[in-house]
Amino acid sequence: MGGFGICSRFTGEITLSIRTVVAAITAAAIALSLSPVFGSLPAHAAPVVEIRARTVIDLHPIVRTQGGIIISGQVTDRASPQPVPFAAVIIDLDGFPTAVVADEQGRFRIELPTEEGRHTIAVRFPGDRYFDSSTENLENFDVANEPLDLRVSANPIDQQTWEITVRTSSAGQPVSVSINLWGGDLTATELTRFGMVTTDLRGRAGQRVVLESAGHDLDETTTDDKGSC
Repeated sequence: MGGFGICSRFTGEITLSIRTVVAAITAAAIALSLSPVFGSLPAHAAPVVEIRARTVIDLHPIVRTQGGIIISGQVTDRASPQPVPFAAVIIDLDGFPTAVVADEQGRFRIELPTEEGRHTIAVRFPGDRYFDSSTENLENFDVANEPLDLRVSANPIDQQTWEITVRTSSAGQPVSVSINLWGGDLTATELTRFGMVTTDLRGRAGQRVVLESAGHDLDETTTDDKGSC
C-alpha cells in the first residue's frame, strides 16, 4: 500500500508536466500561425552614443623665414593631456587651407610662403573616431613683427593675495616688453585692471595682486615700445 501511494503521487506530477508542455507548444503554434496575418511588431534599434575625448591645439610662436612663415604646434587630449598621434591638421592661411599630418606625439610643422603684412591663421583638427574637433585662430598676425612667447602664472600667497609671474621670450631668447594685467571673478562681466609690468632683460616680471573672492581669471595685453597692442 505504501509503495502504491508513492507511485500514484509521482504519476500525477508527470501528467501535470506533460499537460503544461503540451499547452505551451499549442500556444506557440497558434502564435506562429497568426504571425503572417498580423505581421511582426517593428524592432526598435538601441540608441548609439558616441563619446569622444576633447582636444586642444597648442600653437607655437610663428617663426619667420625668407619669404614665408613656419607654423607649428601640438594636438593633445584636453583632460590628460596626452598627445593625439597622427592627427590630421588643416592649416588655413588667409582662406587657403593646407593639410598636414602630425607625428606620433601629435606635433605638426609646416612652412608656408607669404608676403609681409597682416594675415589670419586658423589651425583646425576636424576630429576622428576617438577625438573631438578643436580650432585655434590667430587673427591680424603681422609678419613684420617678431613672434612673442608670453607665459603667465599665478601662485596664491594667502586667501586673497596672489603672486603673478610673467615670462616673455622671442625665438627662444628673453625679451623686455610691457604687459597690462587684467583679472576678476570668473562670473564677472568686466575685468579689473591690476596695472602694467615690464619684464627685465631676463624676460621676467612679477606683481602681487589682491583678489576679493576665490575663482578668478587672468588676462594680459602686450604693449610694445610704440604703445600699440
